[in-house]
Amino acid sequence: MMGLHQWPKGKPAQVIKVTGDESFIRRLGDLGVYEGVILEVIGRAPLRGPLIIRYSGTTLALREGDAACIQVQNCPPHS
Repeated sequence: MMGLHQWPKGKPAQVIKVTGDESFIRRLGDLGVYEGVILEVIGRAPLRGPLIIRYSGTTLALREGDAACIQVQNCPPHS
């Protein structure tokens, strides 16, 4: 398990936990980022700028500090 801000570009990840205050967790949930979602880091801005992620047909830019609050792991194997 690691923060999304550390996840390598191009490798799918599964969200296992979102931390932070209630309004932050609710905002991410409203945007479709919650436990169980599969996402991928598709880009990073230079100088610790935002991460660009893609999930469920949506593309979203997240500040590095916000991405650090999203705990991810390798996607489970398909059965």
